[in-house]
Amino acid sequence: MKKGLFLFLLFCFCFVSVRVVYASDVEYSIDSYIAHLDIAEDNSASFRQEIYYKFDSDYNGQYVTLGAANPLPLNFEIQDNPQVGVETNGEKREFRMEEANLTDGKQLKIYNSGVAGDTVKLTINWKIKNFLSIYRDIVEMNWFPISDWDKELRKVRFEVRGLGNADAALYAHRGFFNSGAEVQKVEDGFDMELSSVKKGEKLELHAFWPRAVLSSSLTGDNQGRLGKEVFEHTEKQILFKTKFYRIIVYLGMPVLVSSFLNWSLWTLWGIYKNTYLKSPYPKDARLYEAPQELSPLLVAQYAFNQSFSEVGPLTPGRSSIGFENLVGASLLDFIDRGNITYIQAGNKLKLKLVHYEKISDFEFDFIRMLFSGQEEVDTETLFSQYQIDSKITQKVKNKYQEKKVRETGKAVYNHFKKDSEQVTVKVRKTLDSMNLPPVFRSFTEEEQGLLNRAKILYLLALFLLLVGLIGFGLLFHYFFWQYLLALLLVIPFGFLLISYFSHLSRNCLTQEGVVIYSQWQSFKHMLAVIARLEKAELESIVLWNRILVYATLFGFTKEVSKVMRLNGIKIENSTLYDISLQPSYFTISSSISQLNSYIAISHSAKTFSISSNSGSGGFSGGGFSGGGGGGGGGAF
Repeated sequence: MKKGLFLFLLFCFCFVSVRVVYASDVEYSIDSYIAHLDIAEDNSASFRQEIYYKFDSDYNGQYVTLGAANPLPLNFEIQDNPQVGVETNGEKREFRMEEANLTDGKQLKIYNSGVAGDTVKLTINWKIKNFLSIYRDIVEMNWFPISDWDKELRKVRFEVRGLGNADAALYAHRGFFNSGAEVQKVEDGFDMELSSVKKGEKLELHAFWPRAVLSSSLTGDNQGRLGKEVFEHTEKQILFKTKFYRIIVYLGMPVLVSSFLNWSLWTLWGIYKNTYLKSPYPKDARLYEAPQELSPLLVAQYAFNQSFSEVGPLTPGRSSIGFENLVGASLLDFIDRGNITYIQAGNKLKLKLVHYEKISDFEFDFIRMLFSGQEEVDTETLFSQYQIDSKITQKVKNKYQEKKVRETGKAVYNHFKKDSEQVTVKVRKTLDSMNLPPVFRSFTEEEQGLLNRAKILYLLALFLLLVGLIGFGLLFHYFFWQYLLALLLVIPFGFLLISYFSHLSRNCLTQEGVVIYSQWQSFKHMLAVIARLEKAELESIVLWNRILVYATLFGFTKEVSKVMRLNGIKIENSTLYDISLQPSYFTISSSISQLNSYIAISHSAKTFSISSNSGSGGFSGGGFSGGGGGGGGGAF
């Protein structure tokens, strides 16, 4: 589940962050866009644009497009050779212009190179024929003057003149989820202002006037039909759909997601109440001797539900008990029992196997792993049978060598996995034979069913958020940042909760177990604060040799050794006593580090490939009345 959620997060991040990089490196902004549309009685129109550029880098010029994408009135035509004016820093500037016919419009490229800091005012006066659609009762404008700009347009102002405003109406549409533009009636026309139009956003003008405003001699493809009723119906539909889709996106979907999440949380809360058992001891309680006389491997499995195979390098970072601590404590346990001793060999410390008396099956296998079948071994070369060349993958030149590397890596990895799992199995068999009360249990069938329900509800909520972010985004051509924010909050929080309860499903304390577990925690707490114990408390501790073993298991070796040294505490086992005086001298960190490296390298080698590279080779958004045209621009 962790990997799946990671890929899910990665996919969402890529969706909202990856953009196409264009060749142009010109940095600029468009601080103002003023447009004046003047419609004449002969159905021609003059469309003047005033575009104010501010450049933050050197530049070569600007370009502007005016679209003729359908649907448009019959014989709609943008005339050639529009009038163009250029002012740079308030002064008129000579320029060169190229005009090109596009598939659905025209493009002007104005060459007037300059430097960073320049402000450029570009004025273009377009002439358009057959601008309005003619019906029997009205004439209609259904046009996109803005659609494809490469930068945000700030301070947008639009003026429509020429036909008056008596018995007329004009609407400005920006899609279902952008705030609309307020249109004001003024003398002889309409005015509209917007604080900005984002990059790639569309602005559509939808208007009608009485048929009488145009010459009666003009004809059109809709002159036999009534248009006002259709116009009003279209506007009502846009208003209705805007409200409906906003309710779905901003209310309906969030309510549904919240319902699934709350249901999931309520289910998890029910599991928690049913499984939580309060400790009979306060958090700062101290126990001065081990609750049970068990070897470190048995303590890890029984009292903390940490198996040897789980603590080791096969699953790094998943255990509350460190692998080095578990191995070190086990070695001290063997030394305390006389099975192993250590000898000085020059500058090296060697471990020597003395005998196998009172050694359990799992301990025999564990010693075999440590000593790799030898009688003596350096503390720096434990687990040597799992050694693998650290540069094994760097020597591969062909497929044959690749196969050999993978076989070698697989053999080493599986060898260690098999041996560690065998130790785990025998530890559990030993515990079963001891008839100890169980400390942990798995979830009951009913509890597991509730957990599965909570997971499904959580995944359904994630799926709906993904639909909101990506599905709605593609459908409406709009970025719903609220869904991304919700995903960024829900994914980690939900993942932590689900992970916690999934772990709990295998590590749920029993009624007897909560007492035993609390006793071991109290003992562990005593070791953590042993340096602050009163003399009388220290005198109550009898088996310091076992204290040293368990201190190593829980990571408090230095603290216990220091207390023993300062208080002159001695133990009968001279070998163990020497270690207590200089715990840093007896270290297996090098061996553990090497073993971790061996397993990591073998894991990489068993899946190694020398050819591990790869290659890669609608709906308009809504909220518009179905007009045509288009307009865009930028700089280069």
